[in-house]
Amino acid sequence: MPVRHKLFLLAVYLFTIFLFLPSLQAFNFLCTVFLVITAMSLNSFKEKLTILRERKFILGMLFFFIMVFISVLVSANRNSAFRYLDSRLPLLYFPLSIGLVRIDKELRKKALTGIAIIISVAALCCVAYGIFRAVQFHNTAYLYNDALSEPVTGLQSIYVSLLVNIAIFIFTWLYLAKPSHPYRYILIPVIIFLFAASFLLASRNLMLVLYTATLIFALYHIIKKRKYLEGATLIMGMLIGVFLIVKFFPKTINRFRELTYTNFNFQQDGAESHYDMALDSTQWNGANSRRAIWQCGWQLFRQNPVFGVHLGEKKDRLMEIYREKKFGFAIRTQKNLHNNYLDILVSLGITGLLVFLVSWIILPLLSLWQQQEMLGITILLTFALAMVTENYFDRSLGGMLFGFFITFLVSHKTSKN
Repeated sequence: MPVRHKLFLLAVYLFTIFLFLPSLQAFNFLCTVFLVITAMSLNSFKEKLTILRERKFILGMLFFFIMVFISVLVSANRNSAFRYLDSRLPLLYFPLSIGLVRIDKELRKKALTGIAIIISVAALCCVAYGIFRAVQFHNTAYLYNDALSEPVTGLQSIYVSLLVNIAIFIFTWLYLAKPSHPYRYILIPVIIFLFAASFLLASRNLMLVLYTATLIFALYHIIKKRKYLEGATLIMGMLIGVFLIVKFFPKTINRFRELTYTNFNFQQDGAESHYDMALDSTQWNGANSRRAIWQCGWQLFRQNPVFGVHLGEKKDRLMEIYREKKFGFAIRTQKNLHNNYLDILVSLGITGLLVFLVSWIILPLLSLWQQQEMLGITILLTFALAMVTENYFDRSLGGMLFGFFITFLVSHKTSKN
């Protein structure tokens, strides 16, 4: 393996490790710079131009960032605008670096394997420490959601859950890649553990994405591959696993019970629900709070539908609507829009959303489909669905995860290259 490939692999591994150590910002920054530099060194400038002509969606990605930058420049609140720009910078430097290289099959496999192993180790540390605290304090609440992920990684459960899903998809892809490999069965207990970790992290949207993907995969094996026993075993195993986890770790189900309380009154001043407390209709929860916030965001979008209110003003304008509706809970907790697509609509208008959808979702998805890259399609769709209930671009981690994985996945070197 060439030295530049080894350096790129090292950069990918370090970048992934320091995603789980957000408090070490300087190291995180250096690892990101190292990754960008090693990616740019993988090929010549001439080849980059050739790739740019082939992957026209990279131009769309860059155009979307230009729209973001213009929105920052025309914002009245420059301080706020540049803070939002910082978390969106990965949407510039990853397309310009990883997006303009061709990553061969072996290098891609080693990079993805390393990423999945690092994620699994982080998940294992979270679960182990969660069990330790649950035993020490005689309280199983330490095994769930943010209480499971934040003490070890400093990350909210939604981000760790997203990465756990990605690790499951990667290990499944590796398991299927070499049916005769003697060590492939080691992956089975690892995948089972990651399913359990995903359940305990209790991110509803990502759990549903994972279970839906598993069900589709099982049905594919039953209908298309005619592997009836394998498909049925997978479905039965998933159902049994969910039943056992629910039986012994029931508090995660409270996250789904919230969905039965979707009505809201902007002026209600109830407590914010928690998986470790009894639920009732007076509380704000993940379901009714999002309905209320999205209604406010849609109202703000309709005020400036074409080009949006600009990045610097979006929070101030949203708070104005919260105050207008006497939405005290959202003001007190400084709630963002909790929807990446609605956030783009509000800040950049319908033009910004169309450019984003075409360049970052639709065209990369078509490219992966043409290459029959099912792993890439699954991960891209996971991101696309995850952004329905969370605003990833307002946090540096969200922007880095999205920018890195999407550009990495579409940089796969095919036999035609």
